[in-house]
Formats: sequence, C-alpha cells, structure tokens
Amino acid sequence: MKNHILSIFLQCLLVLLTQRISAQNVKLSGTILAPTGDSIFLQYSMRTDKGFETIVLASAALGEDGSFKLETELDSARSVMFFDGREVVSVFLVPGDDMTLNLHTAYFDETVSFNGKGAARNNALAGLFLSDEMNGKSIAAMGENADTTVLFKRIDGNTERLQAAIADHKVLFPEMDPALEGLRKEVEFSAKQKKSGIVLK
Repeated sequence: MKNHILSIFLQCLLVLLTQRISAQNVKLSGTILAPTGDSIFLQYSMRTDKGFETIVLASAALGEDGSFKLETELDSARSVMFFDGREVVSVFLVPGDDMTLNLHTAYFDETVSFNGKGAARNNALAGLFLSDEMNGKSIAAMGENADTTVLFKRIDGNTERLQAAIADHKVLFPEMDPALEGLRKEVEFSAKQKKSGIVLK
C-alpha cells in the first residue's frame, strides 16, 4: 500500500516538474510616448458561466519617461492584449519571447513597433490590424453620398486583399493560426456590416 501511494506521489511530482520545465518566461519592455495613464497591463478575456472575465497576466507602473517592464510565465502560445488604460494592442506571445514595444499614444496603431525575439510575428499582426483600420477609413472618406455599387466594390476589394494577406501570414507564422483565423472571420463580418449600414443609409 505504501509503495502504491509513493508511486502515485512520484507520478504527480513528475507531472508538475514536466509542466514547470515546459513553462517559460515572456518579457516585454519598452516606452510609451505621451502616455494617457500611469500603468499598463497584459491581459486576456476568458468566457465563464457569468460571462467574460478579464485575466491580468502582468501589470506595471510606467516610469516618468513612459518606460515599462513586464514579465510573466507561459506554458503555451497565447493571444493577449497590451492595455494602457485607454487603447489596446493585440500581441501574440510564445513562451520564451523577449521583446520591446514602443508607441506614441497620439498615433497609436500607426506607431506600434516591436523588436527582439517574437517581434516579426507581432509586427506582422500589427500591420494587419492597421490595414483593416485604413480600409475602414478609406470607405468613410468616400462619403455617404457615394454610389452604392462603387462603395461595395471598394469594400470587396479591401476585404479580398486583407484576406489574402492573412492567408500569407498563416504560412509565415503557423503558430498564430488561431489568432489569424479569428481576424479573418472578423474582417469578413465587418465587410457584411459595412454593406448593411450603407443599404440602411
């Protein structure tokens, strides 16, 4: 009986040690120019019985110069949000990442820049989100009185190009496939919403 209990204990210990070894730290530091708050957060939302719950992985106070340092432990790749109290940046983290992030709050999405281990995939992701934002602005700039056929053609063209870019990024960064698939569906839904809005107007 004692040997059986000891065996179970050792197996549990082995599982815990294996999980501990596979988990690695993720580091994110950098500078926010013209900060709007005094703290920043790495967080994600999780669905629960009561709705969505915000899970904060790490937080830090900003230095007087807007500098920050965040560190957390991950045992698997995860899509998270970098939040400065007002705006968010989508970040895809892989255990072992060590990056810097710099941005200016007046031109938030346009100035997001990553460097270091994990930077390539996150700069690519930021580029896709910026393209989606620019697509929306290009439609708005055409005005409410623009011809519906022309507007629809612009929406379809923008959507097609962005979908193609997302497909290319799936090949370059297969670890981001779930996040990119979510963005693909979001872009598709957004195009339908834009068209519905135009028809209603």
